[in-house]
Amino acid sequence: MNKYINYVIGIVSLSGGGKTALTNKLIEKIEDSTPVYFDEYDDFTTHPPMETWSNEDINYNDWKFPRLIFDLQSLKAGIDIAHPLTKTTVKANKFIIFDAAFGRANDELNQLIDLMVYIDTPLDVAMGRRILRGIENKEFDTLNSIKEDVEIYINRARQAYLIGDKAMRPRSDLVLDGTLTLEQLGKQVIQKLESKI
Repeated sequence: MNKYINYVIGIVSLSGGGKTALTNKLIEKIEDSTPVYFDEYDDFTTHPPMETWSNEDINYNDWKFPRLIFDLQSLKAGIDIAHPLTKTTVKANKFIIFDAAFGRANDELNQLIDLMVYIDTPLDVAMGRRILRGIENKEFDTLNSIKEDVEIYINRARQAYLIGDKAMRPRSDLVLDGTLTLEQLGKQVIQKLESKI
């Protein structure tokens, strides 16, 4: 007998691909849903040095996130959790919308995701979005800080994203066009969800 009563919808994309925005849109559209954001578990995660992540031998199982795994298991089992940052109560609603950085490329996360959605966003669009977001959030306060970010992308991050695409896309149940509007993306996810359950 399956010990889980709730359903996890994983949303994954490359950085700047729109996974957080789509997660938030689905929370608006799907009743009885709860968001879980991978980035909010940074303090509870261990991983290899980031500079090694442009290597073809990358192993997503080298990342360890026991708190995230525990919280997802609890929510799936219908048990409320404490938010990792604010400590407020997070309700174990029927649908858990998981902003999932690795999709199913990590074996532990794979076991907890019921529907995996990959947003296929062109790298140039994703890069443009990251720069605009950085300016808007005041992460980039000078032209030099933008220059440094672009250099990191060219020298290391782009290769890591291409490797990530190969690992995540084939393991997804639904691949979306990341240049579509959030409204269009949300509708496609809901249609797929309805066909599954």
